[in-house]
Amino acid sequence: MKKIFLFESFKDISLQFVLILLSIIGFITYINAVFHPFVHDDVVFIVKNPAIQELSFKSIFQQTISSDRDTSLINTYYRPLLEFFYRLGYQLFGFNPAGFHFINIFFHIINSFLVFILFNVLWKNQKGMALAASIVFLTHPMQSEAVACISGISNLVFAGLCLLSFILYLYSMETERQKRGETLWYYLLSLLIFALAVLAKEQAIVLPILILWYEVILGENKNTNRRRIRFVRWAGFIFVVSFYFLLRKYVLGITMPNVFGSMPEFFLRMKAVPLTLLTYLGIIFFPLDLHYYRSVDILSPVLGAISILGFILLCVGYLIIRIPAPYKQRIIFGSGWFIIAFGPTLNIVPLINEYSFILTAEHFLYLPFVGILIIAACLWKVVLKQIKKENVKSISIYIFVVFICIFIVMTIKQNSYWRGEIPLFERMLKYEKKFGRGHLLLAKAYYNEGQYSKAIEHYAFAEKIFREYLQKVTGENVSSFYQGFINEIYFDLARCYEALGNVEQAVEYYHQLLRMYPNSGAAHNNLGTLYMQKGGYDLAIEHFEKAVKIDAKDVRAMNNLAICYIHKEEKAKAEEIFNKILTIEPGFTSARDNLNFLLQSK
Repeated sequence: MKKIFLFESFKDISLQFVLILLSIIGFITYINAVFHPFVHDDVVFIVKNPAIQELSFKSIFQQTISSDRDTSLINTYYRPLLEFFYRLGYQLFGFNPAGFHFINIFFHIINSFLVFILFNVLWKNQKGMALAASIVFLTHPMQSEAVACISGISNLVFAGLCLLSFILYLYSMETERQKRGETLWYYLLSLLIFALAVLAKEQAIVLPILILWYEVILGENKNTNRRRIRFVRWAGFIFVVSFYFLLRKYVLGITMPNVFGSMPEFFLRMKAVPLTLLTYLGIIFFPLDLHYYRSVDILSPVLGAISILGFILLCVGYLIIRIPAPYKQRIIFGSGWFIIAFGPTLNIVPLINEYSFILTAEHFLYLPFVGILIIAACLWKVVLKQIKKENVKSISIYIFVVFICIFIVMTIKQNSYWRGEIPLFERMLKYEKKFGRGHLLLAKAYYNEGQYSKAIEHYAFAEKIFREYLQKVTGENVSSFYQGFINEIYFDLARCYEALGNVEQAVEYYHQLLRMYPNSGAAHNNLGTLYMQKGGYDLAIEHFEKAVKIDAKDVRAMNNLAICYIHKEEKAKAEEIFNKILTIEPGFTSARDNLNFLLQSK
């Protein structure tokens, strides 16, 4: 009987068919994300990006992407290619998030297609297995964080470029028997694409190590001359990495984040590696608790995690020993791919959410997941060879289809949490209850939606957590980091009570903030506004003047100050201030209207 249901029967499928199939499955899986708004980091990098309208290569390459908090706890990024995609997206779609979502889905589908090509190269045109791997890569629920989140495009772009560069490198090696010019073009194109990858995300620097690992495990290294050629070509990738670090040094003033920092803290991060690995393996094989800002506490006990991970490694070692040689080599290669691609995000570079919580984000798995798929493909082939009954083999494809349908449903559900910041952060706090920034982010989301009582509740949780951190930490930089969050909480609490009409409570929180941080111009301005509304013009003037002293170009505080002088019948002072405002910001309509009203009344 003809095996029409087995993956092996797909050996004659065309690339066009694969691309169309992946496109259909991809859009079915992610179409609900298209209608979601800009969320969290999307707002920072796109909506509030002051240079988003400027499609200038000079400004793109000179600009860095960094946090608004001036602290060593936050990494500074240099990702000009990513910035280019943000600005290009704005040129195409403006501030319509649907266009940006379509770009993410498009890249994810293309990356799945590249996984198909890669598996074809590694397994010499076994298209059925390659198609299965690409569909799993496309539909796995953990991919939602990279695809449904617009700012997740950094993972899509860098991983796609790394996959393409790796494939082209393999092509350049396979065609060595052909015209040397053709192999050279493959190689140079591979280098160029790798250079673009590191400009999209720093994590791309793992590619030369992946190539070296491939050469050691799967490369044809019997011929001495061929080994020399491969080494020279590999050295080209090292040259690109070196040039990238020099560029970072020129633009940022640093080559890499401080990996070691405090040595006790570094050893704590290293000790937590087994727990981190288990967390990521759990995301892959049991994707039931997926959520944003996933964290691992490096102060947690690790003996249990070491024992479980040791057992898993023993099982993998046993499989490698028992499996036939061709599959054994590929399992070793896939295991190395997973670890190497994971290296930069496996607690080696400090990715601290807060205090002892290390970020273990699902999108970090985007490229390493290919290694897991390589291992799974090998095991799948071994199992199929052991099965003698053809009908059992045929049933396996039905099981696979059911499995993929479950993945699609789970991914669609996971996408739905990105429909707004409230469902996103509510989901996060379901699993990260002790995460201070999580409570702070949810409180802000509630405030923006007018749910002030809920916002106050979570601001209180966040303040309690950050105060506990302040009692534990040492060092001025770290203390000021958490004190900054508390200042932010007091400011937002004052705004919540102000919105609820509880002016006395709002005034109290503004005063508490100013006792800790007297240079908050926004707090002085808001406090002055409350006094002005109550008729306390002298107190209002005092705070507006302090705000202007802190920032001489604070036109809103100046406008409020002038209004106070109008109420005190000091119209000459008010007119002088309005004219000064319009000198600083001629388009400030409120000041212009107030000035016209003042002149008419005179």
